[in-house]
Amino acid sequence: MAKRSRLSDSETEKLHLESGDNFSDSSESFQDTDVEASESDFDSETSDDEALLQQTVPSEFVHDSSVPEQTNLYAEQFIAYHPNLAAHSRVHSWQNTTRDEVKILTGMLVLQGILHKPDHKFYFSKRESVDTPFFRKVMSEKGFHLLLKFLHFADSTSYDPLGTISRKQFEIHPIRERLRRKFRSVYKQERNITVDESLLLWKGQLRWKQLWRCKEPPWKQYIPSKRSRFGIKLREFCESSSGYVGDFIVYTGKDTNYGSHYPDEKITSRIVLELAHDLLGKGHCIYLDNWYTSTDLVDKLTSNNTDVVGTLRQDRKGFLDFVKKEKLKKGEYITGYKGKQMVMTWKDKRDVVMVSTFHDDTFVNVNSKKGIVQKPQVVDDYNKNMEGGDRCDSQLQSYQMAISRLKKHYQKLFRHLLDIVCYNAYILYKMHGGEQSRMSFLISLGEQLTISSPHQETSVGRPPRTPKATRLTARHFPDLLPPTTKKRPTRRCVVCTRKCLRKETSYWCAECEVSLCAAPCFKLFHTENDM
Repeated sequence: MAKRSRLSDSETEKLHLESGDNFSDSSESFQDTDVEASESDFDSETSDDEALLQQTVPSEFVHDSSVPEQTNLYAEQFIAYHPNLAAHSRVHSWQNTTRDEVKILTGMLVLQGILHKPDHKFYFSKRESVDTPFFRKVMSEKGFHLLLKFLHFADSTSYDPLGTISRKQFEIHPIRERLRRKFRSVYKQERNITVDESLLLWKGQLRWKQLWRCKEPPWKQYIPSKRSRFGIKLREFCESSSGYVGDFIVYTGKDTNYGSHYPDEKITSRIVLELAHDLLGKGHCIYLDNWYTSTDLVDKLTSNNTDVVGTLRQDRKGFLDFVKKEKLKKGEYITGYKGKQMVMTWKDKRDVVMVSTFHDDTFVNVNSKKGIVQKPQVVDDYNKNMEGGDRCDSQLQSYQMAISRLKKHYQKLFRHLLDIVCYNAYILYKMHGGEQSRMSFLISLGEQLTISSPHQETSVGRPPRTPKATRLTARHFPDLLPPTTKKRPTRRCVVCTRKCLRKETSYWCAECEVSLCAAPCFKLFHTENDM
């Protein structure tokens, strides 16, 4: 396939003069600029899996004292607000939680992401076919459900309507912001970065009572191209090669807090600039889809020593007119330059419009289902590096903690953030020599988080009656049962009970402390081994 421009040199020169813009064939990249090497706060000389695991434990969840404090406060407020709780309510057995219990809960959620069951109660079931005794050993079922019920991250009563924090994200805001800072500081991302969107499945309502009569639409999103389709949308800033999530913004409608560095920019540009703020001027390359890309944004990023590659909508302000008007046949292309920007329209099944600050109109051979085909280098690079967000989403689907149906949206978002924390931790673990698979890493992580559990499993109901060792050797005599309030006290015979017969008796063996029929059960109990 021959690659050609439909404009001759004389026509191109004429367009340059007519446009009045400063077009030039400039494809110099910032990739020669020194990009900070990928690193983290962890000791790079550590190679032992156990030590690496301890260093990658999500400390923002397990070492933060504010989570148990806010959880205890919320429990107190709930109990005070509901003075007429039923006598059998499990809330009556609530005791203030500690940082260790929150840590154990986190570990249990990590393990539940690997071992999916339809309901939380099945993790504590003693039914042989679904038994998982590990969960009963680290925490009781009642304690687990109570801690999940009252798990809280901020005091809802202290919300300020005039403040900068959205009411929709107030409950999760403290831990969300700490994680964003942690993601940015613990790891310096490689050169190629992707800005993309992710969708957390949520089918419930996301508007409060005071908003029912407002004209503001709900902030639950519908994206048919995503696996979840309905849910909470996150804008994510991911490393292209690994999918490491360096930053994110949770969309909450008109009152979404995008940041304070670029308040005058339009929303699409502001999202990219806020997410990339800490990496501007360091020689990175950002890959964008056509919802974000504009010529103004490319100019701003280029002026900050940052390359851009992205698809572009033809109706964007500043789009080159002669590129837009040109009618192409399949396989043909046309390019134009403006400063460092190269704009290319390539006809495949439809027009593909690309913008880049360091590519030219070079074509490369690419393997496809139809064999080897030729594509522009910019299209091939875009397809390879735009997978960062999708790679993260696909990895999270495998061992997802946020799969359970929950009534509180902020707890669902908390589990999703925990998914991201564990995924980022695994990337750091592999970077520093870890050899475990992701599933083995998560199992080890869950075990590490629950290792300090002081809980001892207790049985429910009467303790089993074990026959004494002297049952077959000592001398035994039948006797009447001890007197009670009844005129003639009786009990069920243990031998008849084992034969699935319900028979009451007035006799027992005082030595063995079991009730027995005088005949023949008394003799059988003291002479047969399998009684």
